[in-house]
Amino acid sequence: MGFVGFVILPELIGLALLAVLDDGKAKYVALGASLFSLAMLPFFSASGAINWFGFGNIQFQIAMSTGALNELLLWLVAVLAPIVLFYSFGFITLPSEQKRYYAEMLIFVASMMLVAMSASFITLFIGWELLSVSSYLLVGFWYFKEKAIKAARSVISTVLIGDIALFASLIIIGMSLGSFNFSALSAHASMALRLASLLLLVALFVKSAQFPFHEWLSDAMEGPAPVSAMLHSATMVKAGVFVAMLLFPFFLSLHVNYFMLVFGLITAFIATFNAMRETHIKKVLAYSTIQELSLMFVAIGSNALLAAAYFFLIQSFYKALLFFSSGAIMNATGKESLKEVSGLSSNKLALITTIFGVLSLAGFVPFSGFFASIGISSSLSNNLLVYALISLLSFLTSFFIFRWFAMCAKPARTERERLLYLGLPKSMLASMSILAAFTLLASILVLYLPGLLRSVPYVAYNLPHPTPLDVVITMLAISVGSLLSLFLYRKGELGNKLNAIQTTKEMKALYAYVAYFFMLLGEGVYLFDYLLSSFFDFIGLETSNLGNAARKLATGNVLVYALLVVLALVVVVLVVR
Repeated sequence: MGFVGFVILPELIGLALLAVLDDGKAKYVALGASLFSLAMLPFFSASGAINWFGFGNIQFQIAMSTGALNELLLWLVAVLAPIVLFYSFGFITLPSEQKRYYAEMLIFVASMMLVAMSASFITLFIGWELLSVSSYLLVGFWYFKEKAIKAARSVISTVLIGDIALFASLIIIGMSLGSFNFSALSAHASMALRLASLLLLVALFVKSAQFPFHEWLSDAMEGPAPVSAMLHSATMVKAGVFVAMLLFPFFLSLHVNYFMLVFGLITAFIATFNAMRETHIKKVLAYSTIQELSLMFVAIGSNALLAAAYFFLIQSFYKALLFFSSGAIMNATGKESLKEVSGLSSNKLALITTIFGVLSLAGFVPFSGFFASIGISSSLSNNLLVYALISLLSFLTSFFIFRWFAMCAKPARTERERLLYLGLPKSMLASMSILAAFTLLASILVLYLPGLLRSVPYVAYNLPHPTPLDVVITMLAISVGSLLSLFLYRKGELGNKLNAIQTTKEMKALYAYVAYFFMLLGEGVYLFDYLLSSFFDFIGLETSNLGNAARKLATGNVLVYALLVVLALVVVVLVVR
């Protein structure tokens, strides 16, 4: 066994080679680096730390660990990276773009692995910031498009809020405990640690696109499809959920997990209603990702760690597959709107793999999405209200994903479009096939995950024990939702005329009202601050003027002082009289 940090070394070597090799070789270098990291991973599972510098009694260390949860994310990144890079062979075709694209992707993979191996806030913060930078670069990858530039700026502006919150929590924890290591986190509920936990929760909510910071993820869809599959669905956006699971005892001791439950439910419904009305092919999937992340927070907030961990793992495969499908559709049609795309059924392999992803996201047996869905709902069955809301979300989820599929699978509009589907790059179709197989086979992990996480004692909280009634309710919800969607959208345009979807606009309006309320609140605070500061400025100014006037009386002339005394006596006599 060796120091786990060496797993990142192939990505760093790949970056160095990209600087000197030709553009056409960039994709092979990146794929080779990611495969080499995957091959090295079983041989580097020891924890370790690198001393950076000291400040007083505090030692700053780059501490890394390969605990069970760390390995879960590390293996997920290592497995998905080569698949996404291989898919990119057929998606990023311009030689002039390839070196920059693969360099940025390798930076991201190394950053995500660093986050996955974090054993201290210092290591986490470095990886966290590198994730923000790589996300900004990849969202704005097509910098010649005005929409991409605006989206990148929007993303980084929101993400920086979380970065600042993480930095503030890091400082408070370091000053309070004298250490930045996760193992030093104390369970005693001091005011400083409560504040740090809330700031840390803000950072997690921002990174995982939770209300009220959720809209940045839909803006991020301006990046290439493989970027959306890797960063903004399968790995980076899960960093917040990962830290919430990793530091669960800390949040539980300070009773912060209830915020995860409440904000998770709010986010889930906002994202679901937005997905039901959205017409951008990738933004529907983005809102679906927000919803799934929120359900993971709901499960963590309800102490259902095992259900959250399983959902965390398997969601990556089918969601990356659906983003691959959207990339294939855009590649063939050149369109992004669900009202304009069509012809997915022209390529049978692309169609079948997409169906695998749709069925898994909806929650049909025997796909992994079913076990994730039933695990979440059964873990929350002790709370009837939450259980009912989760069941309603299952219905709505199957409705919007089958709406998405029905609108994509319409017959090709032209013969040229049909031929373009038939000519999809083999690397894209092969990658979709690999993920489709993972989507089906990942169901087996439900049997082995408890054993894999047995070294994490708190994961055993609230183990999911689905009853036949749970299965019936879940299957009924997703079946009715999918059938209703297929019936309404079987001709593609019928569902666009439904007044029922108007409720989502009301949800948008509600969000706007909430934002407007906080804007007014901010203006009120500003006005109060302005009036208060103006009042004290006035008092200070008048006091200064009075002092200046009084100072002029101090002339040193005895005759003047005598005259003032006489005048004062006259006033006193007149008043007394």
